[in-house]
Parts: sequence; C-alpha cells; structure tokens
Amino acid sequence: MNASRTFHAPQVMQADPTLIVEGPGDIDWVAVERAAEGTYPHALLTNEEAVEAVGMLRAAGINQRDIADRLTTGRHEVKRAYDVLNARAARAARAANQPTPPRRRATGPARCGTRRGYHAHQRRGETPCTACKAGNTAADRHYRMHGTYHGAPEVAA
Repeated sequence: MNASRTFHAPQVMQADPTLIVEGPGDIDWVAVERAAEGTYPHALLTNEEAVEAVGMLRAAGINQRDIADRLTTGRHEVKRAYDVLNARAARAARAANQPTPPRRRATGPARCGTRRGYHAHQRRGETPCTACKAGNTAADRHYRMHGTYHGAPEVAA
C-alpha cells in the first residue's frame, strides 16, 4: 500500500427524524445519512429519501453540482428535489400564516382597445368590440415587425 496517500473520512451528516414527510413510504434515515455522506448509492433511495438527502446537503451549504456528485445522480434530480423542498417550505409558511411572495404581478382588468382586452372578450365567450379588434390587429402588426408584443400600440376605446 502506498504510504503517501491520505484518506479523509467523509463528513458525517445527521438526519433530523422529527421532519414530517408527506408520502406513501417510510424513510430509512440510515440510508439518507449514508447517501449524504456519499457512501450509499442514490439508485437505492426512494424519492422521499432522495429529497431528504438533498435537503440535508442543502442545509449544510453544499451547491447543487456537488450534491449531484455526492449522490451520484444528475443535476436534474437535484433540481426536482429542490422544487419539492421549496414547495414544502411554502406550505409550511402558509400553515404558519406567514405571507409568501406573490406568484404574479397584479395587472388589473384588461382594457378595451388592447390585445389583452381582445382575449378577455374571447375567454368570456363574447364577440370582441371594434376597439379590441383594432387593438389586436395593431398588436399583431407590431409582432410581425418587431418579433414581440411588448411595446405594441393601443387603440383608444
């Protein structure tokens, strides 16, 4: 054996067994800890266990690429686990009556004479008014010329 090689023990991660997990299966916390240490193959983990392993590594401040390397999986799997963890945190925040940031900017009702007004008429099953037809035509013309609806002219209603 080569005496010049040094082996470092992997960092030991401690699982939090008080976490509430929503899912059909039980979680093997020993497997989660071993996967977080990099000594257990990711392929043997259930989805819930993989999410918990990613959560432990994320809480330790490890980035997505290093998490994927340690768990021997792809970054898309780590991203999926991040999405699950973020959704779980958002549910917990809502349960604790803590406001979460809005998903969409409030834009108000669609005005007649605009492309949005034209499509609002269509969604309601109405025949679009003349101003909305003219606004939609102007927006389509702007799109053909500029490749975007942003900055399209509006027609006075």
